[in-house]
Amino acid sequence: MAVNLFSLLQNEFSGDVVSKIASFLGESPSATQSAVASAVPALLGAFASKANTPQGAGELLGMIQRGGLTGSKFGSLGGLLSAANGAADLAKLGGPLLASIFGSRQPSIVDWVASSAGVSKASSTSMLSMAAPFLLNFVSKQLMGSGGLNAGSLTSLLASQIPHFTSVPAGLTTALGIGRFEDLAAPARIASEPVRRVEPAAASAGSGILKWLLPLLALGVLFFGIRACRNTGTEIATNLPPASTVTEPVKEAAEAVKDAAVATAKSIYGIDLGAWVKKMLPNGIELNLPELGVEQQLLAFITDASAAIDTDKWFSFDRLEFETGSAVLKPTAQEQLKNVAEILKAYPNVKVKIGGYTDNTGDDAGNMKLSQERAANTMKELVNLGVAASRLEAEGYGEQFPVASNDTEEGRQRNRRIDVRVTAK
Repeated sequence: MAVNLFSLLQNEFSGDVVSKIASFLGESPSATQSAVASAVPALLGAFASKANTPQGAGELLGMIQRGGLTGSKFGSLGGLLSAANGAADLAKLGGPLLASIFGSRQPSIVDWVASSAGVSKASSTSMLSMAAPFLLNFVSKQLMGSGGLNAGSLTSLLASQIPHFTSVPAGLTTALGIGRFEDLAAPARIASEPVRRVEPAAASAGSGILKWLLPLLALGVLFFGIRACRNTGTEIATNLPPASTVTEPVKEAAEAVKDAAVATAKSIYGIDLGAWVKKMLPNGIELNLPELGVEQQLLAFITDASAAIDTDKWFSFDRLEFETGSAVLKPTAQEQLKNVAEILKAYPNVKVKIGGYTDNTGDDAGNMKLSQERAANTMKELVNLGVAASRLEAEGYGEQFPVASNDTEEGRQRNRRIDVRVTAK
């Protein structure tokens, strides 16, 4: 099988596709492009890992069959995303797949894509959810056009991509929980079996899907871009919709994506952030915000003429994370910082103060220093995002003013926070 999957996928992930995905995710085209360059190899790496065992190969074929992802199920990716609610429908279809594709590694993969691309965890999950069904269908179409949709041809296709494999983004093997991609290069000998007879643990499969994966990614950033997906999902064998087209469940898709976003936010941040909704700012900038997130609370206070400035009125960032024991912001913090920066730029008269806090672990001086550095770095990042420094101030309070008991880990985690207070509006 001489097909070059990288060359074929290059045509699918065009600049227009990147723009559509970026709009759906609420991320910039450049960040979306980076997310694609991480999400695609992550999925293909997981395919390769699963296909390296008979049971895993059977599961992959089962996903394709029972999910209705065979052959001409989809047209081009651009065509899918151009349909009404096309991105949402694709995400709905792919959400339940992620748990079966990644298993217990799903949180690690979501974190890896988010960190490597500098996007939110919600966007990372959405990118993966959108890409999963398309990539499975893409592989299916190549199989049905050559050796047939069976374990033997699947093994051959993956093995034939090894010459196109170059390198993988740093940290992917760790996130996937595998050693080296080279270890997946020895395809198993599998008898061809029609897909209609495949059961979850009945097939046997081969290997190097990742071998074609990385030319796709290394060069992907140069030639094309794409973007995100997400979910928490359960076993897909019984939960995938049997729709004949991706855009069929239009109304249900929007609700499914909203529910998935809410559930994922709870699992990642440990709090209920509500549904994600679009919010148009006075300067024409549209943000995608969680309805219970700090951004909405900040907006409500700013726009409420009756809400007076109060030295005790603080709002806690809910998706701002630092490296452990450090003042270095994690890449995933960018999503909320960008939102807050856009809000401040839309309301130029507003000034705010950033407060940093720790739990009571460690010595007082060390906690005070860490809290000040974290508050200062948060302020610095807002300045980097276009907010005038004259509108901002930062102060660390150490372990003062706890909002929960330091006697439990949950309480200590809540006390390790960054707050924001409006000082003028």
